[in-house]
Amino acid sequence: MKQHAPPESMTERRAGASEIATWTPLERTIRTCYYCRQPYSTAPDATKCERIHEALAALERDPGSEDR
Repeated sequence: MKQHAPPESMTERRAGASEIATWTPLERTIRTCYYCRQPYSTAPDATKCERIHEALAALERDPGSEDR
């Protein structure tokens, strides 16, 4: 799988190293974006990042879709 660049709009939501160190492996998994592998402070933030990647990928596949 190609690793995607992290969205700049999510920069302030990323988790710091000290925060990540306290997480269990499960917490790390659910708080990490599937596409760019960036850890986020909350699972909803990781999900939001994933949705950004999916929307960008959809635009790349069908560039005319934003005109609809």
